[in-house]
Amino acid sequence: RICYDNPRVMNLEWVTEGAIEFIDENKSRPFYLYLPLPFPHAQYNKFADWDILATPAGMIDEEPAGQMTFKEACRINRFKLLDKRKSMGTYLDDCVGAICRKLAELDISDNTLIIITSDQQSRGKFTTYESCHIPCIMYCPSLIKAGTSIDELCLLNDIPATAIDLAGGKNPEYYDGKSMKQLMLGKKVEWRNSLLLEIAYSKAVVTKDFKYIALRPPGDIIELLENDAIESNRNKKNRQVGWDGSKNPHPYYDNYGVRYGASLDFPYYFDYDQLYNLSEDIYEQDNVYNNKEYLGIQAELKLELGKLLADFPHNFGEFKTQAETVLIK
Repeated sequence: RICYDNPRVMNLEWVTEGAIEFIDENKSRPFYLYLPLPFPHAQYNKFADWDILATPAGMIDEEPAGQMTFKEACRINRFKLLDKRKSMGTYLDDCVGAICRKLAELDISDNTLIIITSDQQSRGKFTTYESCHIPCIMYCPSLIKAGTSIDELCLLNDIPATAIDLAGGKNPEYYDGKSMKQLMLGKKVEWRNSLLLEIAYSKAVVTKDFKYIALRPPGDIIELLENDAIESNRNKKNRQVGWDGSKNPHPYYDNYGVRYGASLDFPYYFDYDQLYNLSEDIYEQDNVYNNKEYLGIQAELKLELGKLLADFPHNFGEFKTQAETVLIK
């Protein structure tokens, strides 16, 4: 019951039914269910008109069972006076609820770890901005005390490491994920102090309170960016070329800015160096790079980025593959 692409034909009822059948078939032994859903997504209003029999695998003969339809989710939202776009959330909630009800019915809820997370947030997609700060909810009554909050720098990479640990396995030495088991149990353990984020020609180092972003594209990309800046100034339009060198693929959005609107959401998008005080500026709107108050933090994070890149087989701007050669501007 796989949906292999962004919603073109998405039948969540069909996917949920398949998940419930899988749990039923494997209830007497350990199982792993990975349920990647392209929800919520941008096509808020299209789902209500989709044929309940249409699936990515073709037309089915009978309506799937197991959860509410999207039309029912829309009806509930109207009754509760909620924005119709939130119907997608109601629809997804009922998918999760149906799976949880099946686990409870089979009396295996207490010994099943449920993790709900995301690949990204919507603001700053294809960047190292807020998009990387994703939600993660975990439920397992026999392992995690209700209300537990883990105040550490965790990665999606940590989820496979955690699953292997819980299953009694051993993680390979080269894997950069860490098991969250002890954190989930509420114990204090030695943990990482920073994270490396990267996409295209952007790399960032994140601590609990700060984020430093370095953008170091090659010469041909810099030329594209500079030419686009000149054209933007001449035409009085938002710039269209992003740090990866690609142009906004949605020209029908008038003056939309770079891809996914990141240059509109983040005012310092085009700065080569950016520093954000996340404890005061969670939405990353005030670049304090070169602010005298933060010069010490700035130097520390540039050095830390160099350390995180030390084992990489290539260079990145002035951040060489050996940490001690990092230049502090």
